[in-house]
Amino acid sequence: MSPLSKEQNRKPDARALLVYVHIPKAGGTSFTELLDRVYGQRFLHLQKQRLLHWPPEYYVSAVANRYDAIAGHLPYGMHKRFGRGFSFNPRNHPGAFDARDLKYISIMRDPVERVKSFYRYVTTTPSHRYHRHAKGLPPAAFFRHLEGLERNALEVRNQQSRMLGRGCHGDLDAIKKRIREDYFAVGVLENVDPFVAHLRQTLGWPATAALPHLNRTSTRRTEDEFDAATLDWISANNTTDLELYAFVRDEGQKYWKS
Repeated sequence: MSPLSKEQNRKPDARALLVYVHIPKAGGTSFTELLDRVYGQRFLHLQKQRLLHWPPEYYVSAVANRYDAIAGHLPYGMHKRFGRGFSFNPRNHPGAFDARDLKYISIMRDPVERVKSFYRYVTTTPSHRYHRHAKGLPPAAFFRHLEGLERNALEVRNQQSRMLGRGCHGDLDAIKKRIREDYFAVGVLENVDPFVAHLRQTLGWPATAALPHLNRTSTRRTEDEFDAATLDWISANNTTDLELYAFVRDEGQKYWKS
């Protein structure tokens, strides 16, 4: 899609790189579409599978500097994986983005609603790797089955705090400190408009930039399947996410940078 028109209030910083940590089922498809509209060919959507098959000469500063924004289902620190001699052990190689002014952003979602949305998405998306496992299973049975498939059932257990706080080892205080000090802005999906407005104002986005609504999964068929015991299971397995979400919802805006 072509970029939005450039009636910007201020000129973007040519050395800044916007890095969006796309948490699954937290409005990321819509937000990624917005980034594509704003930045056009200067936006890079990172995917693990694609990264692994790019030739080594792609991971150099001359190429990396073509981009003003990157995004992907990758955690904080993803920019370090883009460099000459690409590796999933980023300490081995200098990153092509190391000289840039990094502006990390992300959007959180109510953790219980996010896990419910994940279940709906899996059950209605045949291409998802868990679809055949979830087919015909109510939520409680699917979550139990998922625990058997993956020892830690990572996608339904504190996934948001792990992605935002990569390297913090689940320490909630350390993750909050990172959000306060190292992120440019972290918002919540349930009140996303001020977050987008802040990015428009501080990053020089067009006044017309707004969040589209994509990839929504219908809630009608499965809402009554989430009984009290299942909701308790989700809450009990997402205690860090629940606390972090409450912090970002109630206090996060105080730490948005300009």
